[in-house]
Amino acid sequence: MEKKDYLAAIERESNAFAGAAESTTGRVAPMVPSCPEWNMSDLVLHLGAVQRWVTKMVAERLQEAASPYKDPSYLKLPAEYFPWMANKAPRETALPLFLVDWFKEGAATLVAALAEIDPDEPVWTWSDDHHARHWHRAQAVEAAVHRWDAQLAARGQAEPIEAELALDAIDWIFDVLFASWAKNGKLRPGNGETFHLHRTDGPGEWLLTFAPEGLQVRREHAKGDIALRGTASDLLLFLYGRVGADKLEVFGNQELIPRYYELTGINGK
Repeated sequence: MEKKDYLAAIERESNAFAGAAESTTGRVAPMVPSCPEWNMSDLVLHLGAVQRWVTKMVAERLQEAASPYKDPSYLKLPAEYFPWMANKAPRETALPLFLVDWFKEGAATLVAALAEIDPDEPVWTWSDDHHARHWHRAQAVEAAVHRWDAQLAARGQAEPIEAELALDAIDWIFDVLFASWAKNGKLRPGNGETFHLHRTDGPGEWLLTFAPEGLQVRREHAKGDIALRGTASDLLLFLYGRVGADKLEVFGNQELIPRYYELTGINGK
């Protein structure tokens, strides 16, 4: 995917996220089944804050991470909502319409900032790639997954993640997210367990080997201890712990499903 594709995805997914959130404002903010202990207000605050955080770093070409604890003014969030961010939003209360409007404004600003910056321009990131292109890709994935969360909370079901974006996001998990987690110790070494993932709605196969020396990923057809087949969207959502293996065709050692979540630290279904 190219810059224009990521920008379109961020805008599309953020708009759908806002629509799902806004549809719940007339009642007690629903809990988010795929994000344990969060309600819709927590989800809106999280994604809105992340998008404004990225906007600040991209717009100002920062070479170190921005900190809302040192200077929270860039969040443009009234003081009464900061305890919500730190301690979760109050239960049994409605999502304030103000927060939906705040989110919409921040999402539009993010898209504008990412549209203006060249993907090759240096900027701080948490990955090994310290260029703006990291944020184009990462924020498309972030918006898509949390849009799915928001729709699930709002109406009990969610639309699949667009196939091309889901495919790209699967590679992003392996090449960027898990690579970062391996360095900070979150991704645990395995004992040689192998997982074969097979996309059913287009090309895409991966063989994951959780070796003692770290995760190895090969993009090929090969036999694993367990095989999981599904659409790009369902495979992505499984990898993120959003859906269980019941959404996929599973062959081989099914006892390895909880082992995947143990090794990655993702909260599984």
